[in-house]
Amino acid sequence: QILVYLRMGQDGRCTLVVSDDGIGLPEDLDLERTESLGLHLVSRLVAQLEGSIDLYRKGGTTHRITFPCAFGKGG
Repeated sequence: QILVYLRMGQDGRCTLVVSDDGIGLPEDLDLERTESLGLHLVSRLVAQLEGSIDLYRKGGTTHRITFPCAFGKGG
């Protein structure tokens, strides 16, 4: 199962969550030093957005990306 959602907080920051209930990622995986092109691109995009990424490995894998919303309040 895959879950994807995006929400805008009261502070004007967006949170994008992508999670799955698969086997998860290795505990020693470093997102900044991965050889996976996909994970490398995600890390670079988060940096360009001036955001942060949190990785959770319990019961699958969850990536929570937080970044400033470009559209701000009021669209």
